[in-house]
Amino acid sequence: MTKEYYLLIGVVIGGLISLLTNLINQRYINKRETNKLALEMAKEEYQAIINLYSNIPGTIIRPLETYITYYLKYVKIVSRKSFKIQDLDKIRIYREELFEYYDQEYKNKVQ
Repeated sequence: MTKEYYLLIGVVIGGLISLLTNLINQRYINKRETNKLALEMAKEEYQAIINLYSNIPGTIIRPLETYITYYLKYVKIVSRKSFKIQDLDKIRIYREELFEYYDQEYKNKVQ
């Protein structure tokens, strides 16, 4: 092989590595932005709940992690390319189960 072939192979390999690096970086950037969106949504709902119910005696306010966990799942499901409207039922069921879990944990802690 001549120098030109080696040069061409080097350019192709370098280009592929650069492309692969960009794809990996974009994937992590997208995931970080999705997680950031979920966190913002959770904080907004949590703040709204605190504003509505904090003055009512005996009201139990679930921890912020409950809402973060829920919204991470919510954003993940809703942002899929294969998302269907029926997936909202799965999200609703997940939220109910998650809240039941935290409510049960609270009851166990209090007893």
